[in-house]
Parts: sequence; C-alpha cells; structure tokens
Amino acid sequence: MANSAAEYPFRRDHIFHSYNTAIMKKILLLLGALTSLSALPQTSMGQVVAPALGVTSTFAVFTAVGRLDNSGATVVTGDVGTGSTPVTGFGGAPAGTVIGGAVYVGNSGTGDAYATQAATDVAVAYGQMSAITCADNSLTVLGGPVGAPQVLTPNVYCLGAATTLAGDLVLDAQNNPNALFIIKLNGALTTGDLSHVKLINGASAANVYWQVEGAVTLGANSVFRGTLLAHGAISFHTGATLYGRALTTAGAIDMVTNTVAIQDINAPLPVTLTSFMVANQNGHALIKWATASEHNSKSFRVERSSTGIADWHTVADVAAAGTSTSPKQYSAVDTRATSEVNYYRLRSTDLDSTFSYSQVRAVHFGATASQTATAFPNPTANLLTVSGAGTGSQLTLTDVTGKVCWKQTASATGLDLLDTSALLPGTYLLRIISAQGQEKMVRVSKE
Repeated sequence: MANSAAEYPFRRDHIFHSYNTAIMKKILLLLGALTSLSALPQTSMGQVVAPALGVTSTFAVFTAVGRLDNSGATVVTGDVGTGSTPVTGFGGAPAGTVIGGAVYVGNSGTGDAYATQAATDVAVAYGQMSAITCADNSLTVLGGPVGAPQVLTPNVYCLGAATTLAGDLVLDAQNNPNALFIIKLNGALTTGDLSHVKLINGASAANVYWQVEGAVTLGANSVFRGTLLAHGAISFHTGATLYGRALTTAGAIDMVTNTVAIQDINAPLPVTLTSFMVANQNGHALIKWATASEHNSKSFRVERSSTGIADWHTVADVAAAGTSTSPKQYSAVDTRATSEVNYYRLRSTDLDSTFSYSQVRAVHFGATASQTATAFPNPTANLLTVSGAGTGSQLTLTDVTGKVCWKQTASATGLDLLDTSALLPGTYLLRIISAQGQEKMVRVSKE
C-alpha cells in the first residue's frame, strides 16, 4: 500500500490522527464509519469514557450546520469542513492554508460522504458528552492570573452558566498520560485575550474535552487546548491558537489569522505512523501498518474486539525496529475473526514499558439487515418509514442532545412507521441495532 507524505502520529495520548489524501479518507470512511459511532477510547477515570468522535477525529475545524469563513493567513493542520455550506477563505497564501488534510463540504459532490458522516458523528459525540454525569459542580469561573493560575486535576467538571476563561488554566494529569479532563458548560464560553490553557505532568490535549451549550469565542492571541464540542457559533479572534479541534453541531465558524492543529506541538512522538489499515482478505482480517520513524520502540500488539469498546483480545505481537529513521512496513493476519464486524487497534510499547494505543479500525465480513436499512422520506415532514431493519432490531430516534424521541422494536413486516408531525424542525439521529449487535446511524432532517 502506497504511503502518503502526510503523517499519522502515533502518540502517548492514546490516539493518533490521520491526515491523508482524499482517496485514503474515502477508504477510511468505508472501513471506519462502522466504528465511528460506537468505539470509545479507554480512559483512566473509572467508567467515564471520552466521546467517540468517529470521522470527525480527522477534522481540526468542522460545523455540521453553518458556514465556515476565514480571513487572513490562518494555518490549519487537519481537515476542514461543513455539513453543507461552502467553506471560504482557504486556498493558500494570502488566504488560509490546510496542511495534512483537505476541505470537505457535504452535499457538494466532492467529499460529500465524508462530510455527511462527520455531521452525523459530531452530533453523536455531543450527545455522548451530554450523557456524562458531572463529578464536580463547584466551579464558577475558569482561569487565574499569571503567576497564580487555576489548576484542575482529572475529573468531570460542570459549570451551570456562561463562563469566561481569564488568565491561565492549568490541567495537571498527575503523571498519568491517560488522564481525562471533561469540562461541560451550560452556556457560552469566552476566553480572554492572551489567556492560556496549559498542560502539565503528562496531560494531553487529546484527552481534554469541552462541551459548550452555546457559542465559543477564543480571544486574541490566546492559546486553547482540547476538543471543543459546541452547540453554537465558534469565533476565533485574531491570533488565537487551538491545539485540538473546533467542532459544532450548529453554528457558523469565523477565523482570522489563526493556528489550529489537532496535534499539540509539545506532544512526544515516539512512533510516527504513515498508515494503519484493516481489510477483508478471503475471509480473514489483514492488518497492515507502516512507520516513518521510531524511537526506543519495543513492539506492536494487534488487538481485536467484537464491540470496539471492550473485550479486546491479542491477535499478534510484532517486534518493532527499536530506533529508526527509515520507513518500516508491518503486517499481521487474523484467521479467527468471528463476528460480522471486527474492530482492531495497535498497542505500541516502548523499551521503558510505556505504551499507547492507536485509533480503532474496523473490517466488515458481511452486511446485516440493520446495516442495509433505509429511512425515507428524508427530510421528512409528518411520517418517516424505516425499511429493512430486520426482525428484532432496536430502533431509536434521538435529538442532537441525546434525548430519546422515539423507540421501538422493528416489526417482522420489514416496515416501521414513525409519526414525526409533533417533532420540532431540526436534525435527529436514527439508531438501528440488529439482534446480532451491529448498528447503523442515519441522520434525519425534520422540516
């Protein structure tokens, strides 16, 4: 498999982010969309898990519903996109530049499927964040003055109103590289000019998640870290920097000479992956990956799961190159894949016994009824028909916040009718789970 010049960093923060060509993105969409809505990364906070970003994990900036406009020499490392509205202001100096990614617009004929899937996935991730229970409701402000910053340790924090982050906020992982920080705001978020979110003692931007029930404004020349999941507009003031992602379910995104990168420039990169793929080869799973460089690497472990969430089993242990600056190719074959959909990940172990995980990839060994089901008409006005879900499948319709609007078991007739006349106009998610546990998500628009 030919490698793109774009790199896939394999990081100690338990996730790497793919920046590849449009062709690779379409392949990942076909292989990865099956996991995008169900695969949750393991964390160190008991039963709390980070939201599953799906294909939005490759986007540095994305809005499901709204425009995306840039002015000035913005630099974005990662994908840029919208669910349907054209993106403006990118295309190289003096306009914005996209590095290691591409611009995707849903319903445009170019990158349509990938952007449409991202619009679904960001809504699902937002809903998962809404379902996470608060552990600390004591915060009323964020940030502290220079020299006396506010320090937070791993937890789920909730603030009940609009909040301004002034000065410095320090996230202390307490020497746990897997530490998870979740900060939920029931209102808008504004960061002050020159404010900073800083990470210490092993904290990683990949393990920091912000849910904002409203608009987000990043102040001039501020530095922010983590994945922003907003339900409103996102505005970058001049010179604002984000190490993470700016994702919104509904709202415009405005940028003015900014820097946005999924990969934090301060993060260690012991192994740099240039590809990681899984394919069906004559009924067996072929797992292939390649590295551009390695530093003190010991081994790779290929792990398989039937759910993508738990029950991970070792498929193979493969010795790593150790220290190398030249490209290396690796592969393994799983002859014992048993379910319709099998999920795979890589565990990279260094010589000092520290380890990190890759993203999850999926391979499909045959479609189930739930995965070929359709819902029509879409958009819908008064009546939605679900066809071919399969007897015993569970059908659930939720709004973008995760609230269940309708739920039932699919009938044996193969046709299920949903009265949508009472629903408010907007975007909803139809989840179809077969009796075998396979699932499909369909974005439904109510007129």
